[in-house]
Amino acid sequence: MQTSPMSRIMRRDWNIVSAKLFLNALDPAYSALIKKDLDELHWQVDDLAYQLKMLRLSTLDKTWMRPRQMVVQVIHPLTASWLRAFKKFDTSFCLLINAEKAGLITRRQRFAMLAPSQLTYFAFKARAMHLSVDSYSGQFESEQRCTETEEV
Repeated sequence: MQTSPMSRIMRRDWNIVSAKLFLNALDPAYSALIKKDLDELHWQVDDLAYQLKMLRLSTLDKTWMRPRQMVVQVIHPLTASWLRAFKKFDTSFCLLINAEKAGLITRRQRFAMLAPSQLTYFAFKARAMHLSVDSYSGQFESEQRCTETEEV
């Protein structure tokens, strides 16, 4: 992962979410719901990447960032898809952090651009873990506070 917020999320979420996703995906009907949420995550991440491509931010200096290597075990095709979406999301996050650092966008603009993908991820995570969205809202608010206060 290129960015610390995304690597933190992956370190925190990967093992538990992928294990619960594997168990919950054993039910074909519920697996279809997880896949639907994962498809939406891919769509949102692709849309964000397209928006950034139109802004031509790929030439920004990223040398100051410290990428993190992570070893993950893919235990289900849906977790492989989730990992692919997160790698693309991380690349977009990196571009936005560097655009903010370069003064091309504000922090508020960065948050606004990331919000649809983040919300979609939280919905996917809640579905994969078979949590109700209501019980997950407190964790979302906690994650938002961490993201807003983190120095990048």
